[in-house]
Amino acid sequence: MSLSRLFLKLVATTSLTALAGCPSGGAAKKIRSEQPTVTPKSSVSPEQCDGSKSYDSLVVDWDPEVRGDLEVAMKEGVAVVAYDCNSIKLLPDCSLDGNYGFIGMTRKEKVVSMQDSDEIKANLPMSGVSFLAKLGGEIKRGTTLDAAMVMIGKKNSARKRASRDELEEDCSEATHFVRSATLGAFVLATSTAAEGKVAANFFGEQGAGAGSSSAESVHNKDGNIEDCKNTKPDAKSAPSQCGAPLRLRLKPIKESADEPKTALATIDVPSCPPGFVVTDDGCEKPKDDTPYQCDVGDASTCEAQCEKGHAGSCFVLGSMLRDGQGAKKDWKRAASLLSKACDEADAQACRAAGVMVAAGHGVKRDGKLAQTMLTSSCDGGDALGCVELGKLMLSDETLNAGDAQFVFRKACYGGEYEGCTWLGNMRQEGLGGMKSSPKIANKFYEKGCKEGSSLACYKLGLNTRAGTGTKKDKTKAAELIQKACQAGHEPACK
Repeated sequence: MSLSRLFLKLVATTSLTALAGCPSGGAAKKIRSEQPTVTPKSSVSPEQCDGSKSYDSLVVDWDPEVRGDLEVAMKEGVAVVAYDCNSIKLLPDCSLDGNYGFIGMTRKEKVVSMQDSDEIKANLPMSGVSFLAKLGGEIKRGTTLDAAMVMIGKKNSARKRASRDELEEDCSEATHFVRSATLGAFVLATSTAAEGKVAANFFGEQGAGAGSSSAESVHNKDGNIEDCKNTKPDAKSAPSQCGAPLRLRLKPIKESADEPKTALATIDVPSCPPGFVVTDDGCEKPKDDTPYQCDVGDASTCEAQCEKGHAGSCFVLGSMLRDGQGAKKDWKRAASLLSKACDEADAQACRAAGVMVAAGHGVKRDGKLAQTMLTSSCDGGDALGCVELGKLMLSDETLNAGDAQFVFRKACYGGEYEGCTWLGNMRQEGLGGMKSSPKIANKFYEKGCKEGSSLACYKLGLNTRAGTGTKKDKTKAAELIQKACQAGHEPACK
């Protein structure tokens, strides 16, 4: 039986049990214990949380009211939080200019099984401690807390960096902004020895966990897996019952916008609280037999974990070898490692590998292979991969240039501003068989400029100065070109 069907069976069974207000069998009655009243303390000091790293945080434990506040915050601007590796707090009164776009992705299913109290606190910074207060003694007897998730897309912010001087209103507690949110449907439930014990049994072929669930086994759920079944990577929005936030990518708020940017800083991988590592099953304590995500810049650990089979570590090591940052430049080996990670469906690695194959860096140039890799990246929810795919379609004569508009559009409305800039280029210059329309091009340039593209600001500035597709306005044009210069577009400065 597929995980989807078992997931659905779990939801249906536990929902009916909860409505009945009684356990579904004698075994469930026996495993219940009195709820403890002692709240466990967290072991991570706030100062141990690395302020330079990105962190992933599950939100499947959040109360419906707080989840609603998150959705509102993401509609009104870029959501801001206070996160210290112990806890996370949404700051609805703190605002950061920007917005989010939806990008569809190939549907994925995942179970995060939290085996002990430390893992629960590391993966659920909002409510982990309160869950432990409920589970208490049971967690010591083999109870696990399982988050079963179906992922169908992301909400991405075009904003890749933020500094403290850009924050507005009450932001004294702010530490991170929400760069993206993975969307779908989920069930958060406990499993005991009598009910299935671990995720493999909880969702096993016989459905043992679902069959003997007590009314207390499901702690939170959102979305309908039936609505998730027919989603496609090119969907323009999430289904009405399959768009629940599952996981947030948190990026640190810098003290100043003038902090130096490095090649390593563009490699975006998640981290866990101190003492834990990112594995395919969430935040866990390091184990010799479990490969995990290495830190950017740590070449030796990346090497070891890549050899063990962790795609994210292969991606980081390949990127370091490609750029000669933290490792000696080696294009041939970089291309090999990135291709290896792409084979394991790492969307960022597929983008990086596709770009190298398209350019013939470290490997023989192959337009068709590059297209396959970049399509995997784009379908995997990497909006920048969609941009690179569109650029390849326009430059490779063996590919259909007209299809570039569709992937640029997906990127533009999926939180990657350069997609808007390239759409503007296609409409202004009549690329890919499109009819030239400077007026429409300016709309895309305006969107791209607003969301951070220096090139879009420059293009819009030139059109505004010349009155191309818009009213001539030299003052406004000068402001746009100056903005492009300040954002680092050198031709604008000249």
